[in-house]
Amino acid sequence: MPTVLVASSGTGGHLFPALALATELVRRNSSTRPVFVGAGRMRTAGPASSDAIAQAGFEWHTVPGRGLQRRGVVGLVPFAWDLARGYLAARRLVRRLRPHVAIGFGNFGSVAPLVAAHRRGVPVIIHEANALTGKANRLLARYARVVAVQFECAADGLRRAPGAGVEVVGMPVRDALLNLPARAEARGAYGLDEGAFTLLVMGGSQGARRLNEVVCTTLPRLEAIEPRVQIVHLCGRLDEDTVRAAYASSGVRHVVRAFEPQMERAYAAADCALCRAGAATLAELAVTATPALLVPYPFATEAHQARNADVLARNDAAHVVAQTDFGPDVVVDFIRQMLDGPSRTAMADNVISFARPDATQRLADLVEKQMT
Repeated sequence: MPTVLVASSGTGGHLFPALALATELVRRNSSTRPVFVGAGRMRTAGPASSDAIAQAGFEWHTVPGRGLQRRGVVGLVPFAWDLARGYLAARRLVRRLRPHVAIGFGNFGSVAPLVAAHRRGVPVIIHEANALTGKANRLLARYARVVAVQFECAADGLRRAPGAGVEVVGMPVRDALLNLPARAEARGAYGLDEGAFTLLVMGGSQGARRLNEVVCTTLPRLEAIEPRVQIVHLCGRLDEDTVRAAYASSGVRHVVRAFEPQMERAYAAADCALCRAGAATLAELAVTATPALLVPYPFATEAHQARNADVLARNDAAHVVAQTDFGPDVVVDFIRQMLDGPSRTAMADNVISFARPDATQRLADLVEKQMT
């Protein structure tokens, strides 16, 4: 029975691609045993958590670990302490599991398991979803036999192990996003007008307060510029009541949900999107050919969302605005431009050029190759 150690954090951008890979490996060989390992904080609330692993039927374990949350000695001491404890726990786990290959999806929770696997002679693969390789993967690249990336520029300047290759495989996305329902069917399921221009607003699995606030402020102006604009707004649980109240007092046709488990329906219904610039989101925009206005999260580590967005912006595959410049005028201008069919089509053609619908299969190929 081949065992694959999958090191991932509990956030959606790391976890959902890892789940897609694990599912594909089991589909190819039902005897394959994916085992998930993450930092102790993996037991988080919400849809992107260890619950998702259990619901998928996979085994999972946690080891001590945390990111470097504060600079200087104050942050370094607890980080180093947890890393040492995590390594010892991961070493015991690797000894017991005896995996044939180990793959990590970033985040410092993956460091201890992958280093422990490497020290036991287990082949290591890392997957980097962002345009700038994160600190954890920069550290782990020296132990990896293969560095798999979504954006080719992510491999620039990496200190890799001798002979380690770089493979541009893309970002695994959920299968349902590769086979979207018909637009009329998706809008009908939401109770929306089949022929109206539809904007999808989303801030990730937990929502995005600034996006919610600006869109709610923009609602009165949308009625004036285009009465047939309608919105699917995925706002997160914390702001749900406030967002619902704003729409209820407006005349804009809408669907408001805290979280959408069937994202294929949301993308199918949308003409364009307003969202953050996380790696998973950009991969989904690409495979669904969805033009977007990107507002990168300004507090992301090393501004990685801004770097992701810049890759698309330089190829006219998305509009990008900094959060400090984001306001109702920007939303209105973007919608007006996207109401122009040719402009929308051109952006859709550009963003789909980044799509790699076979990313899950290509990553599974790399894993299977290291097993032999």
